[in-house]
Parts: sequence; structure tokens; C-alpha cells
Amino acid sequence: MSIGDWVRARMAKWDYDDLDITPPMRIAEISSDEVMLQLGSVKHYAFVDDLQPIPITAEVLEKNGFVDNGKGQHFLKCGDGVTVRVGISPLFHDGCWLVATDKEVGETITTTCVLFNAKHVHEIQRAMRLAKVGKEIEL
Repeated sequence: MSIGDWVRARMAKWDYDDLDITPPMRIAEISSDEVMLQLGSVKHYAFVDDLQPIPITAEVLEKNGFVDNGKGQHFLKCGDGVTVRVGISPLFHDGCWLVATDKEVGETITTTCVLFNAKHVHEIQRAMRLAKVGKEIEL
């Protein structure tokens, strides 16, 4: 996990209470075994072991401006001639996502691809950072 990643955390409760989960929050600080999560002005401290990833869903992608092409891929135009493609690769098991950025420079299109096995929002955030896409995922 990295600073800026979206996660949830189990909240400490008494033994007789059911465990609660925080809403999706961003990691703001990381220490050896603890993180500080933040959502607006709300802060929550949690142990790393209590973090829970948030699944990638079509709803999350669409909320962030990605458009479903009906063939297992979502597209996002980011400006500056950059289009991001995200989708499940049929060559691998479920959860394999391809992040490809197409940048138009004149009549030339260059593509940067990151292929990886991911099922969670923080993993796609990392892939988009590696592909040097300036778009931040929002929940």
C-alpha cells in the first residue's frame, strides 16, 4: 500500500460488539505497523493488519469517467492526447487487468502497458501511477 491509496479498515471494538469497517479512506501516513487514514477532515488510525482493500468494480471505473465499451474494457480520455484503457484480459484468470495509455503526438500514437493481476482499487491506482497517468481515482 502507498500514500494516497484507497482502503477501508476494521475499527477496534469491545469483544461483545460486532466489528465495524470505516468508509473508503485514503492512506495519509504510514509508520512501521500503523497508518493514518483520512477522508476530508476525518482521520482514523489503524494497524496495517486491519486494512481491507476495496474491490475494482465497473461502478468505480464509471464514477471516475471511464466508459464501458461493452467488450470488457473501459476507456478514459485524460487530455493531452492520452487515453487510458482498463479491462479484464481474456488470456489470464479473472482479476487480470490491463492498463494501457495511448498518447497521440502528431500522427504517432505511443502505448504504455502495465499488465498485472489486480482485484482492488489500490492496485489499479499503482498501475496508473506506473503508466504516468495524472488521473486520481475517486470513490
